[in-house]
Amino acid sequence: MQDCNGTSTPLEVRLVLSKEGNDELIDPTTFKHIVGSLGYLCNTRPHIAYNVGVISRYMEKPRTSHYMIVKRILRYIKETIELGLLYPINLNEDEVELVGFTDVDFVETKMIGKVPQAMCL
Repeated sequence: MQDCNGTSTPLEVRLVLSKEGNDELIDPTTFKHIVGSLGYLCNTRPHIAYNVGVISRYMEKPRTSHYMIVKRILRYIKETIELGLLYPINLNEDEVELVGFTDVDFVETKMIGKVPQAMCL
């Protein structure tokens, strides 16, 4: 993925996911490792938390289509590498300024049987 092209959105617009499908099943261990790493990355990049939550629903029997979504999230991270949370340490002051951002669109993503209700950052 080092030489991949970046993308400006972590998920496709109007994406419909399903646990069943005609595409091939993939190794769940590798899939779980990647999704777990993305979950850890959410600590400093909370704008991918929703996307990681969506794809983590398919860790039991991941398919090629689910793996392609994980790859898209990785391509998005590559494209937006300069974004994230910064926790500055200033030893001279008692106050810490917390800077955050989000790039989330709940409206355009559809999932079979799942509807996002809310998300707290």
